[in-house]
Amino acid sequence: MQDNKDNRVRKNSEQGGRNKEMSYKEECGSLKKRVQALEEDLNRTRKETTKLTAEVNRFEAANRELEMKYQAQKDKTDNKAIEWRMELNEAHREADKSRQECGSARAEVELLQERLKNTQRETDQLKDDLKGLKVEYKMVATRSRNLMYLCLVPMGILAVAMMLVLFPALLSLSSGEL
Repeated sequence: MQDNKDNRVRKNSEQGGRNKEMSYKEECGSLKKRVQALEEDLNRTRKETTKLTAEVNRFEAANRELEMKYQAQKDKTDNKAIEWRMELNEAHREADKSRQECGSARAEVELLQERLKNTQRETDQLKDDLKGLKVEYKMVATRSRNLMYLCLVPMGILAVAMMLVLFPALLSLSSGEL
């Protein structure tokens, strides 16, 4: 029985060894498959990493290019802004100068308007004075004429008296009797 037992134990141990061997073989096979799957994953990951690295490099290059373009555009915009500010400041100075000139022109216009009013008042006064002078002139002219007529009468009388006084002397001259 012992032999049977020993045989059984041997058989069991041979079977257990075969089972272990089979289980090791299966485990090795599964580990090989797993290693192959991991190697495939590793290769796929390397390819993806290479692609991603290429994309990152491309994006970095594009980013550098965009940053250069951005900086150039920013510099250009900054220069334009500086030019605009300078033009704006110049426009403000010109506007201030124009305001001052406009203020001076307004003051001059007001002064000229005041002078015009004064001149119009003087002109109106002179017109009134001229009307008064015309009336006075007519009166003086009428008086002068009247005076002239009045002066002519005594002058006519004087002339007649002189002729009367001188008439006998003239008659004697013309008759040769002097």
